[in-house]
Amino acid sequence: MTRKMENPVTGVKVEILVSTAESNGELFKIRSTMKARQMNRAPYHYHGHFSEHFRVVEGQLNLIVGKNKEQLTLKAGESHLVKPKCPHTFWNESSEPVTYTVEVTPAKQFEKALRLNHALAAAGKASPKGTPSNLFHMAILGQLGDTWLYGIPIGLQKAAFFVIAGIAKGFGMDKKLQELLPGNGDE
Repeated sequence: MTRKMENPVTGVKVEILVSTAESNGELFKIRSTMKARQMNRAPYHYHGHFSEHFRVVEGQLNLIVGKNKEQLTLKAGESHLVKPKCPHTFWNESSEPVTYTVEVTPAKQFEKALRLNHALAAAGKASPKGTPSNLFHMAILGQLGDTWLYGIPIGLQKAAFFVIAGIAKGFGMDKKLQELLPGNGDE
């Protein structure tokens, strides 16, 4: 399976440095490059069971983290650990591209969710933010990536995604998503 991806909607490029399979599910590490003035950020979200460690290689990365929405600007050599259940979002408001690494621990199924998200964007099935435009796809990826929107009760989100993803799987949409991946997502 390819180690390089690009989300054509956002222009974010990703290179997989350590795959989930290579670490027995303990680590998923990527190097990502975001273009200059990449203001198109993901919704304020959090992950229930894993942390993300952001480290800037070159340029600067903007983050908003925590319930108090603390704003951070990380420069080359600086890092920030986003713990499980900590809401966050990130972008690049500088006039230069930013390259950064992200370590996801434990990896769980985040790699699969990221690959599917990029595949959906490449297939023209993404919102202007680069996330799934189809609610059924969003529910499947939300469950896979353990990704939840901040400000909406988690029980409500889990219940809704359980029902919506269940309907999607009943119609075979999860299998259709797998077909978008090189090698059909077997890795």
